[in-house]
Amino acid sequence: MSNPTPHLNEASLGRYKNLSRFTRSGRFKWMMGAGVLLSLLVARPLFAADLSGTWEIAYWVGEDRQSVTLEIVQEGSVVLGGGTMRGGSLGSVAEVEVQLGTAGGGAFHFVLVEEGGVASRGQEFTGKWYRDEMSGQTDGAFGARMFTGTRRRLVD
Repeated sequence: MSNPTPHLNEASLGRYKNLSRFTRSGRFKWMMGAGVLLSLLVARPLFAADLSGTWEIAYWVGEDRQSVTLEIVQEGSVVLGGGTMRGGSLGSVAEVEVQLGTAGGGAFHFVLVEEGGVASRGQEFTGKWYRDEMSGQTDGAFGARMFTGTRRRLVD
């Protein structure tokens, strides 16, 4: 009877037997587990992009620094939240809410409106974020300005 797989000789069959023994060993399983874990750790930042958290945002209007502290929640592509806007030469403080908010793929857009106000009179924020940093442009009553923001880290 002829060999149905002529390319497999005794030497190559020996290698396959050794490979089979290796794949059943604990070392192979450990290596596969480590490889899967590593790929999840590398891929996690790509899939965990979420704008949720407490953000400190700052921008300048003339010589006056404006700051906004926002508590943002992202549900799918919808962004909700609210917070406090501070700044100006008089040190004014206003409670604000996020309206018309969207986010996805590292980009976002929302309008900050004084509580009880309407979005058409709000301060628009459009930008990008990566991990705990954001930047972009805000546009409102004082014209367009660049802004930056940082997400607060939770302390154990």
